[in-house]
Amino acid sequence: MLEFALGPNSMDATEGVEDTLNRLQTEISCLESDKSTLLIQLERLNSSLSRLKARYGTVKNRTALVGGLPNEILAKVFEAGRDLDVPGAQHFEVLASHVVSMWREIAITTPSLWSILEVSPSTSSDKLKTYIARAKACSLELRFNFAQEVWVPDQFVWETILPTVDQWRSLVISTGPDESALYTTLAHLESLRASLLEEISIKRGDSSSMAPATGGHHGFLNSAHCFHAGAPLLKILRLEGTYLSSNWPPLTSISTLDLHHLRRSTRPSWNRFRDLLVSSLQLSSLSIYGDVVAGKPGSNLEIELPNLRSLRIRGTTPLGNRASDLLLTLSAPNLRSLTLFDIIYTDLDPFLDGSQLFQSLTSLTLYWPNFLRTTYIRLFETMPSISHLTLMHRKPEEFLALLRDPLAPSFFPCPHLIDFALYPGNPHEGYLEDIVLNRAVHVPLQVLRLGMHADVPGVQVLPFDLPPSWPAWPEQL
Repeated sequence: MLEFALGPNSMDATEGVEDTLNRLQTEISCLESDKSTLLIQLERLNSSLSRLKARYGTVKNRTALVGGLPNEILAKVFEAGRDLDVPGAQHFEVLASHVVSMWREIAITTPSLWSILEVSPSTSSDKLKTYIARAKACSLELRFNFAQEVWVPDQFVWETILPTVDQWRSLVISTGPDESALYTTLAHLESLRASLLEEISIKRGDSSSMAPATGGHHGFLNSAHCFHAGAPLLKILRLEGTYLSSNWPPLTSISTLDLHHLRRSTRPSWNRFRDLLVSSLQLSSLSIYGDVVAGKPGSNLEIELPNLRSLRIRGTTPLGNRASDLLLTLSAPNLRSLTLFDIIYTDLDPFLDGSQLFQSLTSLTLYWPNFLRTTYIRLFETMPSISHLTLMHRKPEEFLALLRDPLAPSFFPCPHLIDFALYPGNPHEGYLEDIVLNRAVHVPLQVLRLGMHADVPGVQVLPFDLPPSWPAWPEQL
């Protein structure tokens, strides 16, 4: 009955719709197939385009001036960039290896670029393994950074770095208020032998924030050793805040020793201090900053340093008589250079009263001295052979007057002076001319180094060249 009601035309319409749907479905399938084919072709085109662009960039980069540098020169440029790394920024060697493929190849195949191993909370053992693999047989510099966080390396880190001990050239440990990581680190190094190690440096944060050592630390100080099996090439030892008694490796090759603000509980006695200084016949450079020894030296104490060439003493407030105590106990017949920093005249009185002559001394540098006129006179009497004198003084008029006006025929200050540096004083040019004329009848002054422009007849006037910063630790001049 339904078919009869719709009629034959309705049946034809239904069949026409089905045909249309089938035809449209066929067209959709064809288009989707064509789309898939085109997408595959597009992917191939994009891949080819990327390769061509990369090839184009590589060829174009080689036309740049830097691209014409030999690989060896570019590697040296990378090394210089690595040495200028900014703390906290991405390391230069990593940046250079991600610029272009040629740079990456050069960077990765330059072992010295990867020779600094930094151990910090952000350092993984995988990163250390990558650096060690790329450094190959290159000597290594280890930098432990415990200054910012209370943190110690995990066992995976130790298992990665300790097998490389025969490649270590330098060991730097930066500590913060909590020194537990320092002692843990040194305990891991106790039984090792570092056959190529040349330098050990322990730095610390703000001295005012340093926490005292715990009882456990004292136990370590009295029993453990650092590189107990030896470090025969160790030449430089810098200790800030922590002394560690006599537990360092044999120091028979030390040529440079810097001691900086040793904590009261770890300062050695004068006898132990002498043992440390005389342990190496090669010691040529000694820097003392603040209190580094306990008590007063015995009346008969003598520290013989036959090869000492350079001595630097920096005071603190209050320093007491540390400067004069050290100078009085030293026997340094070949000392050439002496630097005194932040020393007041009372610090030197016992030394100057001792009348010990430093005949070999030819270079004297005074940073911000608080001296009386008589202090200068007695100092120059004690050091009669000064030929190079550097003075950093904001009010140098009294000192200049001493160089300008002889006291008596029997005393002429610094009679061998040929090179005088003054900073940042701004003396009247007449003062300088009088000094030059006054000295011309003895040993003429040859060079003036000033923090100002001056035209002084008969003398070469050069810019003042700031002395190097205090050993290993930056300072505000």
